[in-house]
Amino acid sequence: MQVRQCAAVLRQQLDSIPGLVIPGGTGSNSSSSTTSSTTHESPVVHLQLTKQSMEAASSRKAAVALLQAIADRLLDKHGLLVAVPRYSSLDHILPPPSLKFYVHAGLPLEQVPVVAAALREG
Repeated sequence: MQVRQCAAVLRQQLDSIPGLVIPGGTGSNSSSSTTSSTTHESPVVHLQLTKQSMEAASSRKAAVALLQAIADRLLDKHGLLVAVPRYSSLDHILPPPSLKFYVHAGLPLEQVPVVAAALREG
């Protein structure tokens, strides 16, 4: 139960990060207005670049490099392990580049705002 609650609270707090969007979220930056409660409770969270940020990056490679720089900064400065998923060049349809992280059982609810602030600063 705690993981679901932490994931839901973190998604709410991350939904307003400029330039990033939670796929399927419900806030102003979200890419879809309809989503199940299961998606909000999932401990796996993806943050994708908004359409405007993707256009500014000019290419998928540049977008991945930008997200990797953010992930590196989060690890170095805040000790947060955030991944940028990689895909095979054989895949015909690639999902949008994203930051991927997991909400785990050891994360107390009181730390969620600290994590959200670090990601917002990222």
